[in-house]
Amino acid sequence: MPGLINAHDHLQFALHPRLADRTHRNYVDWGTDIHNKFPDVIAKHRIVPKEVRLWWAAYGIFSAE
Repeated sequence: MPGLINAHDHLQFALHPRLADRTHRNYVDWGTDIHNKFPDVIAKHRIVPKEVRLWWAAYGIFSAE
């Protein structure tokens, strides 16, 4: 039976808004950039417990139709 969720997705971060405002060379540059520019946005979303974020993101995937 095929998987229902892309194995590369990180559901606990699915509720974060898109934080990139430019193209980055790699994930390290991207991570450094967003943590420097958007620490308040990241902190706000991390207040929600991981288990809640996982269920909320999974619900969003299956209810998007």
